[in-house]
Amino acid sequence: KVAGLTTTTGGQIDCQAVIIATGVYLKSRIITGECSVQGGPQGLMNATALPDSLKDRKYYRPTGEGSEARVRERLRQIEAWKAAHRKDEA
Repeated sequence: KVAGLTTTTGGQIDCQAVIIATGVYLKSRIITGECSVQGGPQGLMNATALPDSLKDRKYYRPTGEGSEARVRERLRQIEAWKAAHRKDEA
């Protein structure tokens, strides 16, 4: 259950729901020549980690219709590959 959140500056916001929108800036870097820094374009901050409570959750379940059928098959292949490699690490 969500009761609120803490901002990066330490502020507390009470709420009943939170939308997580990391988008393409999750663990993003800006590379200019030899310089590489964490961040997004135009000074936007990036997210450096996904909380453990959100890892391995399914946020998208494609249908078996149209292009989503191809996406569903590809996701099944990725999940099978992950499962096979988890067994190798154990």
